[in-house]
Amino acid sequence: MKHLVTIVCVGLVGGLFAGERTAWAWEQSQTCYDALMDCQEGLEPLPTAWEKPCISIYLNENGTSQMPFDTVHSIVESAVLAWNHPGVSSLGMHFSGLTNETRVGYNPYTSRNANIIVFRDDAWHEDPSIMALTSVTYRNSSGQIYDADMEINTYLYDFGVVSPRNERDVIDLQNTITHELGHVAGLDHSDVSTATMYPYSTGGVTYMQTLDADDLEAIGTIYPPGDAASCQFHDAYFEKPDCDMDKPCGSDGVCSVKMHQGAKKPFLALAIVLFALILTSVIRRYVARTS
Repeated sequence: MKHLVTIVCVGLVGGLFAGERTAWAWEQSQTCYDALMDCQEGLEPLPTAWEKPCISIYLNENGTSQMPFDTVHSIVESAVLAWNHPGVSSLGMHFSGLTNETRVGYNPYTSRNANIIVFRDDAWHEDPSIMALTSVTYRNSSGQIYDADMEINTYLYDFGVVSPRNERDVIDLQNTITHELGHVAGLDHSDVSTATMYPYSTGGVTYMQTLDADDLEAIGTIYPPGDAASCQFHDAYFEKPDCDMDKPCGSDGVCSVKMHQGAKKPFLALAIVLFALILTSVIRRYVARTS
């Protein structure tokens, strides 16, 4: 089931609906694209978004061997802050702390899920042209986002902090993470070359660290200011649950799962239905252009 779900949703691409807007080129991610025949029978493409735009972000405690952990920590904080514009949008992102979670995905059996940023120093199993990848889990019937996880391709690319001394050799980490956080929020790519959500980047680029007018228009439209209650976050360490991503957690207190005695089969059937409704979309977003 896990692999089938991934295969069904793979291939989401942006830029198909730009013609519908005249003033802006930003796009909101869709559950599927009818024009490419990616929608399953009976399903229509729907925009994806968080029901409550208060998004906690956790950084994997291992960081990357390419940079000091304190530097990575600071970069993630800065990238998260870039998406907070209270006067423009109700979107609220918060760097909530560290985690030992390394797995990408969403467990529908428990509420213990985290939006993580993890570095892949040892291996990269996706297209080698991809510098970073954001996987978003959403309900296919509504577009509601439940989880979003980011992987940084430090196996094939050199990340760091761009400076005049290394501007052509280093891929700026803050530039990359800020872009990927846009996908976490439900944004697709933009045709505006100065936008944070522009899909291509090379070494030495840093302009994506700051949101362009196109990006601000996007989050202001998807999450209008005052449209949601003020976000309240509590910094915490997210402990990796001891269960598999698609399995119920044990009774060790790490996970909280409501189960009724003598009703295991109905619970399992309900869980299977829920899992079928919630599909994981592997969004290949951040593509390197080599020259």
